[in-house]
Amino acid sequence: MPEKQVAPAISNLEDFAHNLPGYLSAETPVAVLLDYDGTLAPIADNPAKTKMPVELEAILHKIAKHPKVFLAVISGRGLKDVQKQVNIDGITYAGNHGLEIEYPDGSRHDYELPTEIQKNYIAMVQELKEKVEKNGAWVEDKKVSLTYHYRDTPVALKDQQK
Repeated sequence: MPEKQVAPAISNLEDFAHNLPGYLSAETPVAVLLDYDGTLAPIADNPAKTKMPVELEAILHKIAKHPKVFLAVISGRGLKDVQKQVNIDGITYAGNHGLEIEYPDGSRHDYELPTEIQKNYIAMVQELKEKVEKNGAWVEDKKVSLTYHYRDTPVALKDQQK
């Protein structure tokens, strides 16, 4: 039985350059799939306040140019939002947990809710906005998914949100 190969932990560009040769060959490229919130950028109270560290952005630009690396950022954010946050050309972006995908050549795949579900979804979003948007909490409608944001709610009031 062949020996199992375990991918090394990579925490900086030097680690990447040092460890990459053992995993890449002319026949075998590598896929690097990353999330934005909590991975590329620290979690923030409000998603509008996140920022990817400049050093990490520089590393990702270099990785994206490597001919044997497929780089994709997959996020729960809407596609345009995650593209704006990361802003690296030539990579694949997946927003809404993969329901919206845009490839480096500009082609897209978008999941659309079936008509009968869309009507219920719109009503659900409206009802949630009316009932739970208070004390700094809010509902983000991403058209095929939604997120309930509550981190801006004062700690003393979070139990009252239920």
